[in-house]
Amino acid sequence: MLWGIFKHLLVRLVQLLCLIIVLVATAKVLLFGFALYAENNKQTIESWASTVVGTRVQFSKIETYWAGITPRLWVRHLTLGEEEKLTLGDALVGINLGALPRWKENLPINIHLTGTHIQVLRDATGKTRISGLPMPTGGNSKLPAYVFLEDASIDLQDKRRGARIHQGYLSVKLFTRGNHSSLDINSRERGLQIRGEINGSISAGNWSGLFWSQGRGLQTKQLLQAYLPDNYLLSNLQLNFQAWSYWEQGQHRSTRVVVDLDKVNLHTPDNQALKFTDLQADLLYEKHDYGWKLQLRDLRMNANAHQWRDTSMAVLMQQGKLLLGISQIDLQGTAKLLPLLPRDDETRKLLETLSPSGLLTSIHAGIDLKNPASTPVFYSE
Repeated sequence: MLWGIFKHLLVRLVQLLCLIIVLVATAKVLLFGFALYAENNKQTIESWASTVVGTRVQFSKIETYWAGITPRLWVRHLTLGEEEKLTLGDALVGINLGALPRWKENLPINIHLTGTHIQVLRDATGKTRISGLPMPTGGNSKLPAYVFLEDASIDLQDKRRGARIHQGYLSVKLFTRGNHSSLDINSRERGLQIRGEINGSISAGNWSGLFWSQGRGLQTKQLLQAYLPDNYLLSNLQLNFQAWSYWEQGQHRSTRVVVDLDKVNLHTPDNQALKFTDLQADLLYEKHDYGWKLQLRDLRMNANAHQWRDTSMAVLMQQGKLLLGISQIDLQGTAKLLPLLPRDDETRKLLETLSPSGLLTSIHAGIDLKNPASTPVFYSE
């Protein structure tokens, strides 16, 4: 009895092993055949891929090999686009066996990109796009189970302001299981980290997500310089920050940013310098159906050896009305900022003559933006 059961199991096991051997051998033959076809029909594959992706696809060659029981496919020097190109670098594609049970929701593959270079462009009208990236078609495309970008670089260019910032040696990982994705970005060159948890379809746009980011000692002078008036210069700028952001249905809802700037100098057109040795702030932006709100808490600032008292502020836009509230204004500290204004500015001349000191507390203001003829209302307790 036992021998019969054992013999039956042994026969089934042999049959299963034979089936696996046949399948693996067939897969190897097919993969080898595809490699030969790819080598001799490069333009045909590029044309087919361009039709599927919606923009021109180019690569130098395709290589294949096996790792364990799964095939691997190398696509060398892969680029998207024609006039504006998105350089994806070398792409390694393999089967993700653990993702096979979710094949209806995710592509059961791993994609490893090396040497990817991304250009984010903001044109003169304020529109932002990724150079070479095809426009979304509105479909609900499946995401790969795992995407890994190694030694990637990104260039941010604001043509409207002439600003540019480069971030290299980035490691980007995107894990997707069903309708949930986890994002992890790190910089080997600088202290930048980004984490994200995303629910919903990223490709379709109906997603929600929470993001956290942190930067330590970031050199952002070149980016921020472009947003200053002409002939104002920054030096010794290193940015430390933490940020938390929430998105709902593909729309930005709120962001909180804690900023810490140390030893930054601002040079004015008349060769005066403002030295900030301690600048810290906690900002919160929230977007609602009826408008938006901006809060500034715990503003600390030491400008030209004058320590400002902690200040808070709130701005509310609601139904065409702008409401402003400030906890206090340090008049003596404000006078320290007068070099920011041109020497011939009437406000600067007046305040320099008055030499104000003391505190204004509980300042409130209201402006009706729907009625340009209305007079703003200001009062202080």
